[in-house]
Amino acid sequence: MKIRTKFAISNIVMLITPIICIGVISAFCVILFILKFPVEKMNISRSALIDPKIFINAISIWLHDNPSAIAYVLVWFLICLVILVTVITLMTQYLSKSLYTPIIKLNDSVNEIRNGNLDLGIVGSEYDEIDRLCQSFDKMRLSLKRARYETELANKEKNMLIANISHDLKTPITAIKGYAEGINDGLCDTPEKLKLYLDTVTKKTDMILDMVNNLSQYSRLELGKLEFYFSQIDLNRLVSEFISDYSLDLEKNDMSVSLDISKEPITVKADTEKLSRVLLNIITNSLKYKSSDTGEIKVKTYMSDKSAYIEISDNGIGMSDDEAKKVFESFYRSDTSRNLNTGGSGLGLGIAKQIVERHGGRIWIRPNKIGITNIICLPVMEENNG
Repeated sequence: MKIRTKFAISNIVMLITPIICIGVISAFCVILFILKFPVEKMNISRSALIDPKIFINAISIWLHDNPSAIAYVLVWFLICLVILVTVITLMTQYLSKSLYTPIIKLNDSVNEIRNGNLDLGIVGSEYDEIDRLCQSFDKMRLSLKRARYETELANKEKNMLIANISHDLKTPITAIKGYAEGINDGLCDTPEKLKLYLDTVTKKTDMILDMVNNLSQYSRLELGKLEFYFSQIDLNRLVSEFISDYSLDLEKNDMSVSLDISKEPITVKADTEKLSRVLLNIITNSLKYKSSDTGEIKVKTYMSDKSAYIEISDNGIGMSDDEAKKVFESFYRSDTSRNLNTGGSGLGLGIAKQIVERHGGRIWIRPNKIGITNIICLPVMEENNG
């Protein structure tokens, strides 16, 4: 109800109530007055009813002869005055309380918000104007609560990042230090052993470089400073060329790969470099989490429901459904798969998710009986829709 409407109704009640009460009291008093006093002696003629002076003169004469009637009239007047004052006072108190109470509650809620209590909901009011104000403050409270949650989550992720980076850098750096000291101490007494030491140092250095690159790219994505250069590309060609370029590394790591490229052309608007980065991060994870010495990767492209899909399946250690839901969170790695040999900072799939979303697409994981399937869904260009 609007405040103006409430006041209008209250004014009507404030006017009608005393009129009714005074009317009832007056009728009762008139009956008593007639029974108690000789009103027939007022000698009010028809002309007195027409001429106010004659009427007042007749009343004055009658009251002079019946002085106790004056006290009776005064009592009636006082009763009417009390009724009028009482009704006005009660209605005024009711209106002020109906306005005062929600404002006080709103003020208390605002103080709670100021003191950091964002869980206390703000109660509305019967008045539309105050209720909208309460709703606005409650939306502000929810926004502050969401902002605080996001800040706490960001701080938690930052602390997790520091812990992960510290943990993951310590292992390769310790290894590099150990092999460097071994070379310096003359432990490499044969060319083969020296080559083994240097190859290990190179491998650990590449691991550190990969972590630093991931961290740099993730930071730029988070800050919105990573630039994307979109163009119209053939998705089948991009995937085929990427696998062809990466096949040698896969062979070195005892990983076989099979391609199932869509026969129909698939055109998407994408940043070739960034999308290749997504494929690299996914395949790198498949390499890290092989379940045996020989791994297998299957890559498939197809169109469905006016969307382009890339599926990358492996026969690795796999993961649970719960892990599949969390794996794209930044810095997440399941405890069962995290070990000293995998490296990384848990940023790879987080970066992949942000890149795919910047392309207007989605990415998720489907656990299989053996291994997992990474699914990338991208919007296709209009020409693919016929």
